[in-house]
Amino acid sequence: MAGLDVLNPITYAPNLLVPFRKSLVFGSVANRDYEGEIRNMGDSVKIREIGTVTINDYSKFTNTGSTSTAITWQALSAAEKSLIIDKAKYFAFAIDDVDMAQNFPKAMAQGMDEAGYAIANQIDQDIAEKMADGSGNIITAATVSAGSCLTLLTQFARKLNEANVPQDGRFAFIPPFF
Repeated sequence: MAGLDVLNPITYAPNLLVPFRKSLVFGSVANRDYEGEIRNMGDSVKIREIGTVTINDYSKFTNTGSTSTAITWQALSAAEKSLIIDKAKYFAFAIDDVDMAQNFPKAMAQGMDEAGYAIANQIDQDIAEKMADGSGNIITAATVSAGSCLTLLTQFARKLNEANVPQDGRFAFIPPFF
């Protein structure tokens, strides 16, 4: 027999438990310049850019009747890239009207918060997958030790320089063990 224990009330915490969440890192380096232009899956945005500008040697008194070479003017060229939206994600959950009226704390706010994190996490994973598909990786594997961290970062910088990657906007994702 359970005795009088069955008559004891159950106490519920006034707040819902918010689980620990991992940090989302890849979305923070993604280019979001064209977000407002995109509405639906399958949409594409044409991104225009200026082609390479040629650098020539300069000579004093250019084009003044001396023997030096005349300045050659370059016509700028244009190029474009297409950004195609090839993925779409969604979330959906339901709360019964009776539950909505009776539950405390309100589950809708917590459900929306959890859904927001879940979709951000999925996007973060998709970006990480895209970055790891080999198209952008210069160094794919490295052995890490206590003394090799600075050496590896220096090698990364050198490889980026050799590949003519602009120094502005460079970043590295470094896990805690590094």
